[in-house]
Amino acid sequence: MENEQDLERELQAIRLKENLQRIKNKIVILSGKGGVGKSTVAASLATKLSLMGYKTGLMDVDLHGPSIPTMFGVKQNKLVTKDSLFIPIQISENLKLMSVEFFLQDTDAPLIWRGPMKIGIIRQFISEAHWGDLDFLIIDSPPGTGDEPLTVAQDITGAKCVIVTTPQEIALSDVRKSIEFCHKLNMPILGIIENFGFIQCPHCLEKIDIFKGSGADALYLKFGIETLGRIPIIPEAAEKMDSGKIIDLLKEKSTIYSDIFSIIVSKILEKNNFKGDELKMKVGMVILENKGMASKISEHFGQCENFLIAEIENQKLKSFKVYKNDVVHGGGGCKAVDEILKYGIEYVIAGGMGGGAQMKFHNAGVKIFGFTGTAQEALDSFLKNELSGLSACKEHGGECH
Repeated sequence: MENEQDLERELQAIRLKENLQRIKNKIVILSGKGGVGKSTVAASLATKLSLMGYKTGLMDVDLHGPSIPTMFGVKQNKLVTKDSLFIPIQISENLKLMSVEFFLQDTDAPLIWRGPMKIGIIRQFISEAHWGDLDFLIIDSPPGTGDEPLTVAQDITGAKCVIVTTPQEIALSDVRKSIEFCHKLNMPILGIIENFGFIQCPHCLEKIDIFKGSGADALYLKFGIETLGRIPIIPEAAEKMDSGKIIDLLKEKSTIYSDIFSIIVSKILEKNNFKGDELKMKVGMVILENKGMASKISEHFGQCENFLIAEIENQKLKSFKVYKNDVVHGGGGCKAVDEILKYGIEYVIAGGMGGGAQMKFHNAGVKIFGFTGTAQEALDSFLKNELSGLSACKEHGGECH
C-alpha cells in the first residue's frame, strides 16, 4: 500500500510538471489580509488578458471562500471528466476556470478540510486538469501565508505574484507579511494593486478617500515595489460582478474600471517581457505522401516519408512547409527524431511512436501528441486543445521506431 501511494505521488509530480511546461506565465494573486478584493482582481486580470487574445486559465484556490464562479455566472456548474482528467469550465474562447465550488453539492455549505486535503486538491487542480496550452494562469489565493499559498509557491514553478492591499495600516501590516513570504520563497513580485482606495462623487466627481493611510505608497517606500494600479470603489462594477457579468464589465470601453485594468495588464506584460512573438510556435507532423495539409498522419513515426512543419501565430496557421525525411530507410525512429528537431519544433504529432523516440523528444522538451487523420484535422484539434498524449507502439516497446 505504501509503495502504491509513493508511486501515485511520483506520477502526480510528473503530470504536474508536464502540465506546467505548457503554461507560459503563472501569476499568483496574494494578500496577507482578507477582504481586500483578491478574487475581484484575479477575475478581472484573467478576463482582461483573455479579451486581449491571450489563452488564460483562472484557478480559484480560495478553498473556504470561492467567489469567482459567481462573478462569471457559473456558480451552479459542475465539472466533468474526460480521459480521467477534469475539464475546466470554458468561460469564453480564451478563458477557462477551475474552482472547488464546482465540486460542491451545496454551494452554501462550508468546506471543513485540514491541511493535507487542501494541499491535495490544489495539486489536483494542476496535475489532473486539462488546461492545455496557456499563455497565462492566474491563481486566486486565500489570505495569509498558510497551506494554500505555500503549496502554490512551492509546486507551481516559475510563478510570480501580484500583491493586493487597501490603504489603511491594519491591511498593510498583514500585506507586509505576504511580501516577506514571497522574498523567503524567492517568488518575484510584479507589483502592488491598491483596492477600495476612494470613491468618486457621482455629482461633482470629487475624489473622496474612504480609508486613511498611505497604502501602496508606503509599501513602495519600504520595499521598492511598483504600484500597478489603484482601483476605486465603483458600485456599478460590484453590481455587474454580483450578477455574473464581469466579462461585460471588462469589455466596456472608456470606463474607469476597464481602463484601469488595461493599464495594469500593460504593466504586467512589460514586466513579464511577454511580447507578441511568444504567441508563435512550431508544430511538427509526420506524414506519408506530400499532399500539403491534406496529408495523412503516419501511423509509425520512424516510417514517415515527410515532415510537415506548421508555423502557428496567435492560435492560427501562418504557414507550413514539407521536408523529406532523409533517414526513413534504415534510419529508425531515433534518427528521425534528430532530423525533425533540426526544424526547431516545440510539439510533434504522430500516429504511433516507439518508447525510445518518445524519450528523446521528452529530453529535448518537445511535447508529443497522438492523432489519426489528416494534418489539417490534427492541427485543428491541436489548436482546440483536444489532443492527448501518445502511447508507445506495442510492437516497438522501448525501441526507437
